[in-house]
Order: sequence, then structure tokens, then C-alpha cells
Amino acid sequence: MNRLLIAAVVLVLVLAMAAVGMACSSFVVYGANGAVFGMNFDIPAFDEAAESRFGFFEESRNRVALIARGDIKVFHYDQNLFFTERGVFGCIHAAYPDLAMNRCEKRLVSWYDLYYWGTQFEKATDVVEFLENARLRHRRDADFHCLFADGQGNALIVEPGVDVNEFHPMKGDYLVMTNFFLHILEGEFAAALAEAHPDVDLLAELDYDGRYRTAEAMIQASLDDFDYLRAFEVLEAVKQRITKVSVVVVPHELKVYFALFQDFSRIWEVDLQAETIATHSGFAEQRVEKIDAKGWTAFELVEWK
Repeated sequence: MNRLLIAAVVLVLVLAMAAVGMACSSFVVYGANGAVFGMNFDIPAFDEAAESRFGFFEESRNRVALIARGDIKVFHYDQNLFFTERGVFGCIHAAYPDLAMNRCEKRLVSWYDLYYWGTQFEKATDVVEFLENARLRHRRDADFHCLFADGQGNALIVEPGVDVNEFHPMKGDYLVMTNFFLHILEGEFAAALAEAHPDVDLLAELDYDGRYRTAEAMIQASLDDFDYLRAFEVLEAVKQRITKVSVVVVPHELKVYFALFQDFSRIWEVDLQAETIATHSGFAEQRVEKIDAKGWTAFELVEWK
């Protein structure tokens, strides 16, 4: 790979990342206090962007719900994230830059399919077997990736690469995912770039707004006491102006905590065992309601006092 081509690719990476219209952040942590998972779901509202490749907030259902997949209870927010009573968590992000995928004879699996079947996994690493004879693909180009984790200590990121599915298992006590393909940091391109341009920090180019490195640094500094409150601190630190929902999952409690519209002073709690949604902190009134497949929209919940 020649130097001009590498420089051109780096420029494309920077421009692509700067044009992100849907920027999410997620992480899984296995610290001294047990497993904790977190995600910011970021998407623009009509008055926040002139155009959005992935649509606008008002066009989605924007609903938290508790559904059943067979005999398994599943908390989910639209088709962006889920958490099951088996302790399995999954979420999806847009990923950049778009990668042109080569043709493949294997069965194609879209992220919708992966989301549906993921809610039935017994552990996060079941995704490897599920995709063993299939190719993850949503559009002609690869433009998304998924994170899966469970309460047993398994976590990995799955990406549709150019020729094969790319898997990135957790190598330490945590895993972070934002909006760039992690497999770009490894392999032929990263090696060629390092040789041709030793002064270029590829991670800094990909993580143009610092969300990935901020989350990683905060997690590393608090592994000994990381809990759901620390998780919200990380989510608040990496929030965007288009952040709409911030979710923290504590698998050993089978509970989900979340904030809406960047207001981290008010936290809701969903209890999968009790099948309830309640005011957890920051509210004037204590309120507990049933949560089912109908669920509650973000617009309904912000009216809680």
C-alpha cells in the first residue's frame, strides 16, 4: 500500500467520522463489583440536524418495553439494545467508514436478524456459532457493528468486514465500542499505515471526538469500585448533543437503569423479575408501574414528576 493511498484513506476516515449523524457509545465492565453494561443512544431530532442517514428521533417508536421471547423476558429499547433475564446484553451502533463488502455465497444475516436471535442466546459468545456459516450484512456496504455481553464474563464486538465477519473478544476487564470499526486498528491497513506514517495515531484519527478514549480512561481508573453510578458518570462524560437515552444494566440484579435526554439527575429503574418500571432517583414522587410489551415511550416517561 503506497504512501499516497494511505494518506488518502486516513483523510477519508477523518471526513467520514466528522460526518457521523448517529453517534452512540457503549461499554461492558467486569470490575470488583461485578458486571455492569452501559450505552448512550444518540440520534438527532428534527431540529438538531438538516439530514440524518439513520433517520430522526421523532420517526422511531422510542419505547422501552418488556417482551417475551418464548419463556425468556427481554427488556429492549426499540431495536437498538436489549437485555434478557439470562443476563445477555446486546446493542448496535453505526460504524464508519463504510466498507465495500465482497460477494459471499454464505447465508446473509442482517442486524435485525442478529438482534432477534441474540435475545435468545444463553451467553454472549453464542453469536460466534450463530454466524459460523453466515455472513453479517445489512446493506451493500458495512456500516454497523454490535456488542454482546453477559453476566458470566463474556463480551465481544461483532463487525461485518470486507471478506469475513470480524470478532473482537474482550482481552481484559472491559470493552468499549463507539462508531469506528475496531478491526481497522489491526491487520494490514494498520501495519502499513504505521510503516508509512509512524507519526499518525490511527486511534486518534478514528476516535476524532475522544469518546472512546474518554470512556476507556474513566473505566480503567475505576475498576476497583465500578458500579452503576460510575457507569452513568462515563455515559455523561461521553454524551453528545444528540444523546437521547442513557442505559445502565446490572445483570446480577436483573435491573436496568436509564436516563432520558441527557438529564442524569433523574433515573428510572426497570426490574425484570418484578416486571416493573419505577422512579429510582431524582423524582418528587415515588412511582411504580407495570411494564409489558406495550411499554412506555420516552415522551410519556418525561412527564413523570
